[in-house]
Amino acid sequence: EAMARILRFIKVMLPFMLITFALAIPVRRHQVKKLRQKGIESPLLREAAILCFVAFLAGLAAATVVPRLELYEGSFRLALGQMGGLNLIPFKVIPETVWQVTVNHNSDYFWINFVGNIVMFLPIGFGLALLWNGWTAKKMAVTGLCVTLFIELNQLWQKRGCDVDDLWLNLLGVMLGYLAFRVIERRMPHLCGKFRVKSIEK
Repeated sequence: EAMARILRFIKVMLPFMLITFALAIPVRRHQVKKLRQKGIESPLLREAAILCFVAFLAGLAAATVVPRLELYEGSFRLALGQMGGLNLIPFKVIPETVWQVTVNHNSDYFWINFVGNIVMFLPIGFGLALLWNGWTAKKMAVTGLCVTLFIELNQLWQKRGCDVDDLWLNLLGVMLGYLAFRVIERRMPHLCGKFRVKSIEK
């Protein structure tokens, strides 16, 4: 069941990712030209990473905040859920996960609801720190919290479920991504430098 849910997510995300990737190419080409006029070069590797990062964000939005439409009596309408997934009790996911795994023998719950909520947000913390300068742990934490809060509030009005535990799980994912970048940057600074803009030597 876990693999089936993952495939459903990919099915929702992929069209948005591909469309965004294609649309972002001319935008980035224009921005690269503007940077060169200012004496700044954006390496090809960085541009490819930016396109992938933006495409991922579009896919994440498709899976979490983009309203779902359904065909009803010959016209499309907003598909609202049943509002059964509202949880305002912090850390409720921990005992629920333990119960699902140990008593109900449902390991999919752990991989989807717990690990999945962390892993899906790793690229945000890693990608932002890799591609743009000036990110501190504090700035990343505030940004991560704002992003996940925006997602949860949008899911609330769409009745797609709202879980306070998603806030800290998603934020944990962002911060782990940021931490992973810092570790790689410390050990392989030359590699990370290939993803940064640099001045054009005259």
